Parts: sequence; C-alpha cells; structure tokens
Amino acid sequence: MTTLTIDTQARYITGAGKAHLNAAHWSRAFNCRMHGTFNLETNLNLKAFAPARTDYAGYHKFWLVRLEDRHYGWAMRWEDSRMPDHRLEIISKKPFPNNLKAGRIKIEVLTRMTDAEIKAWAEKIHFFQTFDWTPPANRAANSALVWEAISDCGNFQNKSVLDIGTNFGFHAFQASKAGAQVLGYDQNRNVIPLARLINDRIEMQDVTFTAQPLPAEPFDFIFYLSVHHQFDPQYKRLEQTLADLKARAREAVFVELINPPLGGRAAEAEIDKMTGGKKLIHYAHEVRRTRTLYEIRGEA
Repeated sequence: MTTLTIDTQARYITGAGKAHLNAAHWSRAFNCRMHGTFNLETNLNLKAFAPARTDYAGYHKFWLVRLEDRHYGWAMRWEDSRMPDHRLEIISKKPFPNNLKAGRIKIEVLTRMTDAEIKAWAEKIHFFQTFDWTPPANRAANSALVWEAISDCGNFQNKSVLDIGTNFGFHAFQASKAGAQVLGYDQNRNVIPLARLINDRIEMQDVTFTAQPLPAEPFDFIFYLSVHHQFDPQYKRLEQTLADLKARAREAVFVELINPPLGGRAAEAEIDKMTGGKKLIHYAHEVRRTRTLYEIRGEA
C-alpha cells in the first residue's frame, strides 16, 4: 500500500498577501469558498507525490494534506508556479487555528491507494453503504438513491453538515464534494478508523470523523439516516429525538426510517405524521424492509 509522508519540521511562514487573487479558481475547483493561503516551510517536495485532484486540464494541482492529525487542507501548485519546492501553499474550507502558526507542525501528504489496492481491501470488508468502488458481492444499501433525493433539496455550498450515524461516511463524502464542511459522527468507535481511511486514501475528501461527544453549536444540515431503529425499534422516542435535531439544524434535518418500524404497531401513516416532514422517497431497501426519507425543516 502506498505510504504517507510525515514531516515534523514544517513551520508557518507569512505569505505575500496575494492569495485572494486566486479565490475564484479555488471556489470553482472545490464547489465552495476556500480560505487561504496557509503557508508552510517544509523539507517536502510535492512533485514526489501524485496530486489528489487537478483542474483546468491539469494546470492546477491539489494535494490533500492533514496538519496535526486532524486539520485537513489542500496544498496546491500551478503549472508555471515559481514557488520553491519546499514551500507549501495550503487552502482549506475553514481557517486553520492560529495556534498552528507557532512551533513545528506535523504534516501528512495523503495519497490515494491504487485501484488494485482498493479492490483487495474492499473485498475483505462488509459494507452497510455502497460506494462506486464497492465490490458487487459486498453491496448492501441504496446509498446513491438516498443521496440523490437529498441533493435535490439542499444547496450544500459553504454549509455545515453533521452526519449522525455516519458509518463509513458515504453521505458525508457526498456532502463534502458538494461544497460542505462535514462532521461525521458515529458512536461505534470501530467504524471511525475505516471512515478515515476511506476519506484519506480513497475518496480524498476533507471530512472530519469522530466518536467523541458532539459539539453544542448548530449545523446548517443534519443527516440522521437509518439510525433511529438501532436503539428505539418501536419509535417510542422518535418525536423527542426529532425535536432535538430540529432545534440544532438551521435549514433541514434529513431523516431515513424503517417504515413501518421493526417493533410495535405503528402504521406507516402514523410514522409520517410523527416526523412532521416532507416525504421524499419510500423504497424497498436492498437488505431489510421498506424505508422512508423525510426532509424536516430546521428551527435553529
């Protein structure tokens, strides 16, 4: 498997103050407003690594990097750049904290696995979500169908997204590609390393994944997809849970439920009424039961 490079000698340096001149290029490349540049002096040479993405017929190149294990950004070069090889210009969806400007910085250049490596790794994993690179025998969900319905309802450019029960991060990655800052949360700590690996080595996105207690601040959008039945199969706590989520969402909560529920006697129409949202799709899940996706307006 291809390796990451960790450089503990990186340090922040002041730029030339001309970063804003390229803001329009970055916005088109990442589908959102980008911040930068955050300039680092290193002993790295980006030319030693394949870029994570390019644009403008390869004129602009971008490398996914991570600072201090948790802050994602994109080091960039353009074809006729005069920037020294050891100096990195990094842009990001949100500004890096000021405390990174003092002292040495750990930096990792994240490189995508080869298609053969992805295939060999994915064949050993059971997936509850379906990516386009998931082996056919391991596919177990209608992930793209659900995302298509969500993306038809919301503009995710420059928005914040909380994906509760993120699992391996399929919907978190889609929101990130659409221009959102995304936090993927799952109380199952075992899935977090796998989601991060997919982020760093396959999907090449800048999603943050955690199993730690969630921050208190609101988000523009909240995803709550096929989660509730795992701890409340009769939906006795559904209304209160949705009320709590609505209070934390500025724009909308997207909720996917097994409908009718696994336990109890609640009918489909009763569940529809309990959610109080717009029914987007009702479909037969590839593995278990029928499911309904709702859009519920936020109240934060």
